[in-house]
Amino acid sequence: MKKLIFSSKYFMFLFMLTSLVYVGCNKEDGKDGESLESPTTLNPRSNQLLSDFPVKSNDLLVFRDENHFKSFFTHATALAENSLDDLKRNFSNKNFISVAYLLENDAFVDFKDAYSPFLTDPVMREICNPHYEFQIGDALVTYINNTQILISDINDINTKNEIRQLEKGKQITVNQIPNAAYWGEDTDIQAFIKKPCSCKVNVEKSGCNRIRVHGSCKNLIWGSGEGDISVFLGFDPNSPLPPLPANFTGSFDGNFEYFFDVNNTMLIRVVVNGDCFLGNSQIVDFLFNPNGNSCDKREKDSGWDAVIDGAEAMRFRVQYYSNILSDYEKAENESIQWDNVDARWESRKANRLETAITTGRRGTEACLVFENETEFKSCNNCHKREASVNDGTSSVPIAHCDGDVIGTFKKINGFTTLNATATLDFDCCL
Repeated sequence: MKKLIFSSKYFMFLFMLTSLVYVGCNKEDGKDGESLESPTTLNPRSNQLLSDFPVKSNDLLVFRDENHFKSFFTHATALAENSLDDLKRNFSNKNFISVAYLLENDAFVDFKDAYSPFLTDPVMREICNPHYEFQIGDALVTYINNTQILISDINDINTKNEIRQLEKGKQITVNQIPNAAYWGEDTDIQAFIKKPCSCKVNVEKSGCNRIRVHGSCKNLIWGSGEGDISVFLGFDPNSPLPPLPANFTGSFDGNFEYFFDVNNTMLIRVVVNGDCFLGNSQIVDFLFNPNGNSCDKREKDSGWDAVIDGAEAMRFRVQYYSNILSDYEKAENESIQWDNVDARWESRKANRLETAITTGRRGTEACLVFENETEFKSCNNCHKREASVNDGTSSVPIAHCDGDVIGTFKKINGFTTLNATATLDFDCCL
């Protein structure tokens, strides 16, 4: 598995922030233009996580600001890659009910009632409360699904309650978002920041002949920012003639989402102007080729499944997800056993668990596999095992098609052996 690496410049910032001494640093470009530290250097530094741990306030973990969040998240992710048990130990004595805690301590009579959180990232499972929330400064951050987050004022109780009523783990539409909240993607560190008079625009392929344009604008204080949008289909930046009128114009208040059917290869330009006295115009160009090969770059999750043999069972799941650091393919399984005394299924240790993840990564243009990677993990006398690979800090966009991401699982306990395989379904135009 590739390791994440910091530049010395960024590490000097962490040095001043945490007052730690570090000797030796490899360099490699980061995914978001910055650089990231190798997890291999971080295992001895688990005490740093404890010393700079977010404050617990009511049912939330609270980070001072975005720098505190990013520093903590980066080190916690590195710790998790070296040892998931070390990560759990850092959180175990915090008296905090998290997604991870509920998952670890779940018990059920019927598998359909098992706690099955959508959240994939092991660090965010530890950070988020049961409502998938945490706090940065005066911002409440809520995960809606593995990709989307909603940001709101921590003091706005009404908006918080509206967000809690939304069904989590599903794709939401712009009409479902409360007026005083704005959405973002968890791969963009800027989305976690309260930034006045700012707009964010995303253009992506939504089908073989369809594009999705979405984003949000913020006002000077908390809440939605008004603005207007223009979409030019077939824009030619080299034409000596004045540009043709926009194919679509509209106005919005806060969050926006539009879909367009496109049947020809063309450059699409999206212009968003936020209505704020500081001014904030965003221009995004997107080359669309409906007839060319196209892979699916969206995050995917197989969902939890199980195999059962008498009193022995195994839950398993495979995912592809991204965060501010990298892109990950992950497989996880858990040993489950029937408790005759309490008459319920519980997480119990097995003699042996094996987990493997295999992935083929494709380019987003030609849709050809350019990299294959496999990770195998096993443990004895354990109740859970995960195997994960990532594309390091590469800035190259990656995508997948059916059969590219496969998880294989095995549980051995006594005379019982359980095997399972799971794969992800992707939407590709080939």
